[in-house]
Amino acid sequence: MAFIEVKPEKLNVNIFNMIKNWMVLTAGDPDDCNSMIVSWGGMGIMWGRPAATVYVRNSRYTLDFMNKDEYFTLSILPETYKSEMGYLGSHSGRDGNKYAKTDLHPISFGPAVGIQEAEYVFVMRKLYNARMDRRDFKDDVIYEEWYSGKDEGNDHNLFIGEILTVYKKK
Repeated sequence: MAFIEVKPEKLNVNIFNMIKNWMVLTAGDPDDCNSMIVSWGGMGIMWGRPAATVYVRNSRYTLDFMNKDEYFTLSILPETYKSEMGYLGSHSGRDGNKYAKTDLHPISFGPAVGIQEAEYVFVMRKLYNARMDRRDFKDDVIYEEWYSGKDEGNDHNLFIGEILTVYKKK
């Protein structure tokens, strides 16, 4: 599968639809990586650079990779891979090789790992990360909705990554 490089500022896509239809977040190296789906995030300009934000809960195995690695990717897959993406989001890489249970294949994109079947792969360099803290929420309703009950203590970690390169499938 061949990809061509596209400068982020030349990208002509609807970012909202990309995020709404899930993206696959991957961190690690080709021999030891993990992927999960993300449906929260944003893309724009931060500190004068093209950037994206993603959020990873404390319980996610991918968080270990995000914390130790400098690079990560966001892969945009065709709708036909929705069930495979669902598997990535509902099973933990701690329990085994998730790729072996899907038709998805991790491959190198420079210093990062993305998904071979993607239509687009955003290669990111981590610029910032922080754990979202209960004390910083200004709307208690949001906190109660997303972080109480079974999710008590399972907060999100915010990552801001500089978009270094975008690869588009030929």
